[in-house]
Formats: sequence, structure tokens, C-alpha cells
Amino acid sequence: MNIARLYYKIVCPSPSAFFKAAKRESLELRSVTTQGGEMSLYIFFTQKRLFEEICAETHTEAEPVSAGAAYLLPRMLKRRIGIAIGAAICAGFMLAAQNYVISVEVLTDDPQMRSEVKHMLAENGVKVGAYIPSIKCVNIERMLKQRAEGVSWAGITLTDCTVIVDITEEIPKAEQHTERMPSDLIATHDAVIESAELYNGELVKTIGSGVLRGEKLVSGTLIREEAKEIDGKTVTESTEKYVRSIGKIYGTYKESVTFEQPLTERKMIVSDEKTEKRYLRVFDAEIPLFISRPRGNYTEDEEYSALRIMDEQTPVGLKTVTYSKYGFENVIYSKKQAEKLAEEKMKIYEADFYKNCEIRKRDKHYKCENGSVYLQVDYEIYGVISRESKFFLKKAKSTAF
Repeated sequence: MNIARLYYKIVCPSPSAFFKAAKRESLELRSVTTQGGEMSLYIFFTQKRLFEEICAETHTEAEPVSAGAAYLLPRMLKRRIGIAIGAAICAGFMLAAQNYVISVEVLTDDPQMRSEVKHMLAENGVKVGAYIPSIKCVNIERMLKQRAEGVSWAGITLTDCTVIVDITEEIPKAEQHTERMPSDLIATHDAVIESAELYNGELVKTIGSGVLRGEKLVSGTLIREEAKEIDGKTVTESTEKYVRSIGKIYGTYKESVTFEQPLTERKMIVSDEKTEKRYLRVFDAEIPLFISRPRGNYTEDEEYSALRIMDEQTPVGLKTVTYSKYGFENVIYSKKQAEKLAEEKMKIYEADFYKNCEIRKRDKHYKCENGSVYLQVDYEIYGVISRESKFFLKKAKSTAF
């Protein structure tokens, strides 16, 4: 049964007058059949009033037989106003949801790159719940090509509330050295040279020799001498060529670093007292499910759980915020505790500054004075001791005779 139809049985004293009036008023009569002086037909429910007016005009008796769902549904909802309101809200929600992002897909086989690209998209407003008309695809594509490491091309497609990001990964190129402005390699520390990896330039210091900070290790000025016979005499001519010095010089050097740890310091102390508050998140709106927030000093830890339908994340979910109370106290350390904390600072320093070096020797000296413990560490380090230093060529002045 078609949901938009009304079925009738009619008895009319003058069928010709009925059909003439129907034609005049453009009333569409469908599936007209005659049986025993009665006619069966159906009309579309949008023409119900017109049909009733023509029946009254031609003195035709019409008896409704059945109706489609599109005609019956409004009457059923009229008697059940709650269902009608709920259906209207649901329809409005579904209509509004068409303009919001429900899922974000990144087409790549590299899980680390997928995670990085999704993080960048979220930072730039492309995430679940984002308003689709506000997404500037061209700007986002340009941002990914400029900022995402390993991405050479990016294309964004918006399909059925889903943002699809197709990326092409860069093909690693062999390392190439381009000769630009001439340069030397100079020492970054007072050190002893142990080895060299030289691709261009001329080593001016020998392996095993000591150098001072700032001293030239590799020269970008190459001097070539050539012997020539002129008028029976051997003449030596010198020529200079300027290149960019490329390479690494390795050596050992010594450094002394001091770490301080006060015996008394003010620290933030987080207690075991915790309070949880929840928010209902619908797209970008957060509805608090509580009356008041906790008072005092609290750290906040957020956790979000999205509602999933058919393994797809929806823009509706629950955000839980855990508040942990904290305060400030003066903490007093013993000498051994302070020494241990100073050593922790030493380890952090080494991880940051010596991660590409080898620590061959480490001598530690403790001293306690002025309310602090001082840890002095004398290092012997093996690593790169060179850096590039460019130089400019001066034009020679010409003299006319």
C-alpha cells in the first residue's frame, strides 16, 4: 500500500458529471474500477479536500476504505503529543547532525603518521563535532603539507558527515651535499682530536693533536701548487680554490657542571582527596551534570568517553573531570636526600646535552653550604667537536699602470 494514498468506494448518480468536474479541477483519480454500480479508486491525500468538494458538487457518495501511513501518522501523533514532540526533536537533531563531523578518517598505513595527522587536525578544529561548513579544506591541506613530517601531499573530502584525509608520504631522498658559501670547520671545545669524517675541505690538524676552542680544524681554502717549465726554468705556481667544508671531527674534551639542590624548598603536595564531576558533551557544547564545582586548589585530569554506534564514534559522549586537591608545604631534606635529588638533576642534564655523546669519565664531588647541597661533576666526553664557520671572499683590488 502506498503511504500517500486514500482509497474510496463511491456511488455517483452521474458518472460523466463526476469525471467532468474531476478533469476541470485537475483531480487525479487512480485505479478506477466499476463493480455492481460502485466504483473503487484512490487519490493522493494532498487532494482530499478537492475530492470532497467535487463529491458534494456532483452528489456523489464516497466511503473511505483505507489510507496510507502518511495520512494516518499525523492523526496518530495528534493523539500522542509526547511521541510527536519526541519525533520532532529527533528529526531536528538528525537534520542538524548532517552539518557536523561524526568521524575522521586518515588514509595511511603508518599508525604513527595517522595519529600525528589526527592530532594536527584536532588542533585546527577538524574533529568529531566540528561544524562542517566552517572547515576550510584548502587551508587544512596546506597546513598538513607544511607541518606534518613525511607528508608530501594531502587531500580532504567531506562525505556523509565524515572527513576523509588522503595523504601521500614523502619518499626519502639520499643525503646530498650542495656546495654553497665556502666555510671552515672550527673547534667547539678545548679537545684532543681522535677521528675525522671528512667529505670536503682540507684537514689542517692531525689526529691526536690538541686544539683550542675556536681553532680551525678543516680549511675551506685549498691551495694547489703546480710546477711549470718556463724558459728552461722550473717555476712553481700556487692556485687557491674555495669550498664548503663538510664533515665531522671527533675528539675528547672535559667539562665541569655544578648542580644545586636546596635542603629546604616549597613544593606542591597533591593529597589523596579526589572529586569527580561529569559533563554531557553534545558536539562542542558541554552540559554540567552537577550543581557546583569543588572549592580550593585542585589539579584537573580529564577523560572523555564517546558514544559509539556500529563501531563509529558519535559527537555525543561523557567527559569526566577528576579534581585532586593540593597545597604547598615546606619540605626539608636530609643531606643524603638532597644528594639523591641533585643526581636526578644530573641525569636529566646528561639526557638532554650528552644524548649524542659518550661519557667516558664522570667524577662527582659533593659540597654542602649555605643551605644547599652542590654536586660538581667533572666529565670526560667523546663526541663531535667541530662546527661550520662560513667566510666571505674579498675582491682583489686591481692596480692600473
